[in-house]
Amino acid sequence: MKTLTGSVFTPKEHQALDALGDNVETFTKQSAETLAGAHEDGKSGIDTQMDGINNAAGASIYTQFGGSGTSSQWADRVKAATNLGQHGLVFVKNKVLVSAKEIDPNCP
Repeated sequence: MKTLTGSVFTPKEHQALDALGDNVETFTKQSAETLAGAHEDGKSGIDTQMDGINNAAGASIYTQFGGSGTSSQWADRVKAATNLGQHGLVFVKNKVLVSAKEIDPNCP
């Protein structure tokens, strides 16, 4: 069993992770939405806007692939969507949201 820990998790994030239990198979689209909501709870600003948009993009990618795949496949799918400017993915550059369609290779 792998345990996710860290002082950066908020109490709501810990609660969302604890609700998953020991079985990673219980991690569903709803689990991801719950964890994302817990992460954004009480926050605002451009980074929170970016997270909300990118969370919706992640849900779209999940739907496109019917929720199946390994963690490596999911990482590759998100990277490909970013590189192709698909699903509305964005990043913050100079304090504004920029579409991933306008990828800057110098941006981390």
